[in-house]
Amino acid sequence: MPTQYRVPVLEKYEFQPAVLDKDLSTPPVSPVAGDRYIVATGGTGAWATHDKHIAWFNGTTWDFYIPVEGWLTWIKDEDLFYYYSGASVWTALPVGDMQ
Repeated sequence: MPTQYRVPVLEKYEFQPAVLDKDLSTPPVSPVAGDRYIVATGGTGAWATHDKHIAWFNGTTWDFYIPVEGWLTWIKDEDLFYYYSGASVWTALPVGDMQ
């Protein structure tokens, strides 16, 4: 009998895979499977009603993850970590002196 593996549910992890951008309210025209975004306020089209959620393109449609306080993700276009502080707020982690 082959080994069976269980895949953890992503919503239960505080650290989330990187997202490409957090300032778009309209889905990109030609997304690639695996692309992830934080939906900006005023989401339209497939992103309507998903403000501040993480939108993940599965190759055909968008999947949405409702953030939980404490989630952390890298925003690629800003080169910064952001955390979800609750009340629909994604906040940049302060960049400290690394000396």
